[in-house]
Amino acid sequence: MILVRHAHKGTSATDPRDPPLDGVGVEQARLLARMMRDAGIDRVIVSNFRRTRETAAPVAAMNPGVPVNESGDFDASTTSAEIAAMIRAAASAGRSVLVVAHSNQIPGILDELGGWGVPVLAESDYSFVFIVTLRADGSCSLIRAGYPPSAG
Repeated sequence: MILVRHAHKGTSATDPRDPPLDGVGVEQARLLARMMRDAGIDRVIVSNFRRTRETAAPVAAMNPGVPVNESGDFDASTTSAEIAAMIRAAASAGRSVLVVAHSNQIPGILDELGGWGVPVLAESDYSFVFIVTLRADGSCSLIRAGYPPSAG
């Protein structure tokens, strides 16, 4: 399972709560797709915000038959425990999962999965990829890796 924060967001005069990715974010999403090329992603879990769906879209495009849920799989009221349950269900079905969430959700999701105590991500931080291995015996491991906030 791979967990990332959405890529760099832009602004929107029409819907300031749900802006699209900006140019840096688009490039970052493309970089993420290149990084995930051989990960065998066959399930994408995203929030109902445009920026998470746009971040996941290039990864899904590289993996035919893996759609990004246009209405999102979860929203702001979904708890970390509920998102972790979605992840566990997909992993127990043998799926390779990409989860695109928000800075305020990622620490809670990781705590639910393995209790690692990952600190809150700064609003300006778009540079981490969390790779979680969930094993059949219930144990798990975490790799926290950095990647450039932009491809440029």
